[in-house]
Amino acid sequence: MTHGIYSAGSAMALLELRQEITANNLANAATPGFRRDVLAAREPAPGEKGLRFGPLTLPVLDTRPALEGAPIVQTGNEGDLAISGIGFFVTGADGGEFLTRAGAFHRDADGFLVNERGDRLLGRAGTVRVDSDAFQIARDGHVVVRGAVIDTLRIESPAPGSALRKAGEGRYERPAAIAVPGPADAAVFQGYLEKSNVDAIREMISLIDAFRAYEANAKSIQTEDHLLDKAVNEVGRVG
Repeated sequence: MTHGIYSAGSAMALLELRQEITANNLANAATPGFRRDVLAAREPAPGEKGLRFGPLTLPVLDTRPALEGAPIVQTGNEGDLAISGIGFFVTGADGGEFLTRAGAFHRDADGFLVNERGDRLLGRAGTVRVDSDAFQIARDGHVVVRGAVIDTLRIESPAPGSALRKAGEGRYERPAAIAVPGPADAAVFQGYLEKSNVDAIREMISLIDAFRAYEANAKSIQTEDHLLDKAVNEVGRVG
């Protein structure tokens, strides 16, 4: 009988996490370049303990970004960039490098292309610096100023099997193993921004389903508890 309580309790813990992830996705439905999170289960690594509910051991749960693309919209701003296809922009900040699909950049006082955090956009030659507002970025990532190519944007993706870890504000830690998409796989559009890949209707349905399942499991625990109470206090007294 207690097994049913443990089963329902573990399900409630998973559903609570699912609701948190879904709520965060909905909160970022209008955030440019945002990648919705999904819940992924994996086996514990050596020495790693899974979450336990009495005799039950749950798999280790991770949140991972869903990498499917999103629509791109025209803004007309020269610093706005969007990637069509696979790949991420590479930015540098805090002594490290990050991946992002959020392409709202602008020239700072020193001429570097930076995002709202001040992270600098990186090219193959280093930080991208343009000494004029009249710059172009071609679909192959070439940065052109006054008709001359001064750099090429770094467009990178995690290598197969590499997981992305969030670093906050639309950024991901750059994994050690990366892949560089070819021209046929990724194209850069200047004057455009990519929207979030969150489908608000689907997320709302998921949130409602998770809430109803949570309620059903809570009622199941109440029923199991009531039966256990009877077994202990009534059946035991008859015996």
